[in-house]
Amino acid sequence: MEFLKCILILCPGILASELYRIMKKEKFSWFKTVKTTVIFMYIITFFNFIILYARGWGAFNFDVLTIQFIIKYIITSIILAIISPLLVVWVEFYKKKKIRV
Repeated sequence: MEFLKCILILCPGILASELYRIMKKEKFSWFKTVKTTVIFMYIITFFNFIILYARGWGAFNFDVLTIQFIIKYIITSIILAIISPLLVVWVEFYKKKKIRV
């Protein structure tokens, strides 16, 4: 069961990190990959908990994971893993375009 919890938390971060690397057209680097994986893992987990809390899963009990909770968590994690790198690249792009006075 502990392995399942690790997979549920790590896989969306790894997916988002790879999408980010592909969108930025960067070469593979272990340091950058680990760093962006951890950053995206925290971002996705944070927003995932906010979404699940807003949908009515008020108290999270990670000792007992139901199939329904795991399915909802996986679906929201995949959606957030696709959206979060897009948003980060978009923000970085418009930060560069900002005209400085």
